[in-house]
Amino acid sequence: MSRKIVFPKVMCTQHPDSASKYISTQEEPAEAIEAATVFGCDEYMPDYEGKATPYHQNVQIVSKFVEETDLVPGKDFFITPRAPSAVQENRFRQLMVMMSIAEANYNALEYSDVQAINEFVHPMTGSVREIIEAQQHMVDVSELAKKEFRFSMEVPRIIPLIEDAPALLHAKELAESTIQA
Repeated sequence: MSRKIVFPKVMCTQHPDSASKYISTQEEPAEAIEAATVFGCDEYMPDYEGKATPYHQNVQIVSKFVEETDLVPGKDFFITPRAPSAVQENRFRQLMVMMSIAEANYNALEYSDVQAINEFVHPMTGSVREIIEAQQHMVDVSELAKKEFRFSMEVPRIIPLIEDAPALLHAKELAESTIQA
């Protein structure tokens, strides 16, 4: 069954560059609710890159939405984690965030038939190989979830984020290579 893709319009993020006030990691799930219910955002980006965001935060955000709002994560509100780069940080952190995406989706499907997290951001993308490897890791995590928990989810798509000048200068080639891969 193919479902129409809806693109969010206004994102709130935990990225420290956008902050004017310090929000602790314990307050971030409540910040996601506030972003949706007070400020009208329709997407929230938990940020795991370069910071000690707890892995279970995706699950906490999904749970808060289910418990405290009438919004359905993945339908009315989008949660799009920014996973760590396996190249810039380490593969273990990236895999742990992917596992938390699977757990958040598992929990969301207990309350609705909608998968909560359908995309994740891959930061500091410098090559097609990074995208392909990250996508394969997400496939592997999805297969593990199916095997261990008898839970099937659509594999979340990657949003590559190109952040440095050399990579930006070659963004066209990166995009073309990614499409062909």
